[in-house]
Amino acid sequence: MVTQGLVKRFPPRLLARLRREPGVRCVDQLLPGFTDMDRTVIIEHLALAQKHIVEGELRVREQREYVAKLASRGEDTGLSKRILARLEAVLAMHVADCDRLIRELDGPTQPKERARA
Repeated sequence: MVTQGLVKRFPPRLLARLRREPGVRCVDQLLPGFTDMDRTVIIEHLALAQKHIVEGELRVREQREYVAKLASRGEDTGLSKRILARLEAVLAMHVADCDRLIRELDGPTQPKERARA
């Protein structure tokens, strides 16, 4: 399930492929069968993606503050900066996933709605 997070849901090899393929913006583009979700499922996934974005932004902000705190004390920030970079990468994936879901919701329904208008 999506709530388990990307690392638990998808194997590391797949996530590595996601990072190195320039045209791929989200994990779902690598997996067949994810493009034909019905509207209810898309809305549920969108709500979850938006929740993950809010939580991710909080974690990134907290990590940035922690890195700044360590730096102001003159302590080593190497590990903290690497963690921050990973948090930012995961946040970017959540944003890309959210954008994709919004496009899926908007895309197929627009022509039908225009035909009725």
